[in-house]
Amino acid sequence: VVRDGSLTINDGAVANGLGVLASGAGDVLLAASADVNVLARVDGGSGHVTIQAGDNLLLGSAVSTTGVGTLFLVSGNAVPGGEIVVSANVTADNSILISAQGNITTFADITSNAASLGLQATGNILQFSNLSAVSGDILLAAGGTYSQAGVIVAGGSVQLASGGTISLNFITGSDVSIASVSGDILDANGLDVSNVRANSLSLSAGGMIGGPDPLALADQNANAIDIEVNTVAAFGGNGIYLQQLNTVGSLVVDLAGAASSVAVNQVRFNSTLSPATASSPVGSAPLADLVTSDGPIKVTVRNGSLTINDGDVDGVG
Repeated sequence: VVRDGSLTINDGAVANGLGVLASGAGDVLLAASADVNVLARVDGGSGHVTIQAGDNLLLGSAVSTTGVGTLFLVSGNAVPGGEIVVSANVTADNSILISAQGNITTFADITSNAASLGLQATGNILQFSNLSAVSGDILLAAGGTYSQAGVIVAGGSVQLASGGTISLNFITGSDVSIASVSGDILDANGLDVSNVRANSLSLSAGGMIGGPDPLALADQNANAIDIEVNTVAAFGGNGIYLQQLNTVGSLVVDLAGAASSVAVNQVRFNSTLSPATASSPVGSAPLADLVTSDGPIKVTVRNGSLTINDGDVDGVG
């Protein structure tokens, strides 16, 4: 623990790439009041790992633990605006929570092999890598915008919540909820390429879901959100553009939703553990029907039928 300054984890004289190794189930706490720079691998064995930066947290080497050990990576507790940049793989069998008072940018994969994964930032989240929770849920919460270039894969549900615009590449999970409080939900991977594959999908945006494509052929729209789901519900303040791809069959408009949460153990200097949890109220409630405040609703099903049910029993589908 560095009380007044930065902490840098470097490779030692052996030059084996290893900076910290806790054999067995011993816990690891690496903390500084300013920046934390991880330039050599941190291996927590099977214990809990907490890396805490008062300002910026820069991961230039891999961080991992196994077994029951959880990972908690946090920045900006002392200096608001702390950034987290993930440039090397982060891996755990148990849950992973990454929390920043500023932005989170991921250039390397983050994987929970047997539990849940969470990213929360008061600023923006820029996801250039893959996020995976093999058998658990994924929670993604950004106070600003969310931009996705990698993929998100969950064995459980996925909840993606943002204060601003969300740009989607590809998400798959059992049930998926995507919500933007004041922005749009946009297609970032082009014509007829899936954005979401799930059993059910709820979409909510203060702005627009998808968008028009007036220069395309009459039956094409490169800006629509491309989906492969059984059930969908959506609210778009300025319009809804959805396309069910021909890789799947019929589509039902009905009640849909998904809520995710993540819990890890924060390692303390006095050798105790404190729970650290994350959840988001944005998009957590089930959604029904297709609704706009001021805009069009355009839904295309490429290979099957479209059924519109009254999901919330108000007489409107």
